[in-house]
Amino acid sequence: MDKEPFNNDYFVYKHQSIALRWLPHEAVLEDEYSTKSDVWMFAVTIWELYNGARQPLLSRSDEVILTDLREKATLWDASFCKSNAMSSLLAKCWSHDPVLRPSFDEILRCAESATMKSNVEMNR
Repeated sequence: MDKEPFNNDYFVYKHQSIALRWLPHEAVLEDEYSTKSDVWMFAVTIWELYNGARQPLLSRSDEVILTDLREKATLWDASFCKSNAMSSLLAKCWSHDPVLRPSFDEILRCAESATMKSNVEMNR
């Protein structure tokens, strides 16, 4: 696997190769995946789009990220978003409590609302 182009994106944990930087604590520590963990990963993908496809949390080592996940420390900051609505949405997506993360239906409604608001502002 050393010759794979995205080898640095994976971390071996509990004998599994995982995409640590994209996963919420429940997926990493409890091997619990759900649509709520998908929402977390979706928000990381949005972060990547805003940041030129850079590797997430590049300044942190895998071990530090793992410790942060165990301690439920804040990993993400959505202040890079110019839109308060998007920033607020991403912050909810990165909630450590999966129950507090929005559903994909809620994400879609928020995106549609932001798009409509943006179109109205452009037409002024």
